[in-house]
Amino acid sequence: MTEASSPAGTSTPTDSLTRRFLVREDHDASAPYVVYALGDAGHGAAGWHGVMQALNPVVALRAVRLPGRENRLAEAPRETLAAQVDDLAAGMFPLIAADRRPYHVVGVCSGAATALEAVRRIEASGLPGPESLIVVGQLAPQAVRPSAFGRGELGRDELGSWLLGRGRLPPGPFGERLLDLMIPALRADIRAFEYHDHTALPTVRCDVVAVHGTDDEIGAEDAAAWAAVTSGATRVFALPGGHHLLESAPRELARLLESLCPGDARAEQAVLS
Repeated sequence: MTEASSPAGTSTPTDSLTRRFLVREDHDASAPYVVYALGDAGHGAAGWHGVMQALNPVVALRAVRLPGRENRLAEAPRETLAAQVDDLAAGMFPLIAADRRPYHVVGVCSGAATALEAVRRIEASGLPGPESLIVVGQLAPQAVRPSAFGRGELGRDELGSWLLGRGRLPPGPFGERLLDLMIPALRADIRAFEYHDHTALPTVRCDVVAVHGTDDEIGAEDAAAWAAVTSGATRVFALPGGHHLLESAPRELARLLESLCPGDARAEQAVLS
């Protein structure tokens, strides 16, 4: 993986900025399709490493870093979805404008909500829209459960216990140090999701691909409810594993992304079989 730059043959004033925003693959310039990828709360581009390793060169995955994590650790994290999309508009949108290749936008868990708002902004701006919005392991906006709210105000130790219980933090001293690094971005992402008005917003025009784990409490019916956010088609896929498919099913998620490229019948069969 290398830091992001514009596709081969293009040059934009934002090249130096995009290196902060994205991690891309070595075959980025030659792949026929691009996928912009947002991770779950508190995480950055590193969570997509397993998927990147498993992808064939038909897809160029560009993993997004929001402020407050990885090489942007010194930047203040954004505490609203609108502010997060403002950040994407500065780093990701210029690449979309400069690149003529078809693309998808994928978001995992709470990152799916940010991805949805980004696609709404893209379509409203007049930029070329994505082929599809891919949402992984997240309830549809109209189905967000009130019981999910309140975590943004938890103290450090309470957030740590919550992460440990979900298998998102290693135990021991290393986990304690990692928690201190994660807390600002994690809390900001949770607040951005919890305080956002997910209702009465415009639908998107692109298709929606909703993905859930076979062992996750978010099931096929929950995934199918994403049809309400689009005027296009909705497809639902189940992949083996629980809620954290980036970790439990990176190869399967990679095959699914490849199957969204027209003409890749082999990858389509691998996903559906």
